[in-house]
Amino acid sequence: MLKLVPSDLREASYALGIPRWRTITFVVLPTALTGIVTGIMLAIARVMGESAPLLVLASADAITTTRSTSRRRPAAVHLQPATRASRRRSTGVDRRAHP
Repeated sequence: MLKLVPSDLREASYALGIPRWRTITFVVLPTALTGIVTGIMLAIARVMGESAPLLVLASADAITTTRSTSRRRPAAVHLQPATRASRRRSTGVDRRAHP
């Protein structure tokens, strides 16, 4: 976006004797600000779009689990006890017995 700023603006600033850092700060950045903000908004929208299917899947699983299927739990709930049990078997130490 910074390269899209017309070089005439930069050259006019340099012709007035303004240093490069002030030209960037007071001419280039304000001119390119709308494009930078648009790029940030598009990046955030893309992140939201990438994570939306995961949120839909997680919420759909939570919605389908009703009282009639109260024994059915999401997969994450099944994984946690299984990993704890496998740790006890592999180390031979029951972590619940030791605080």
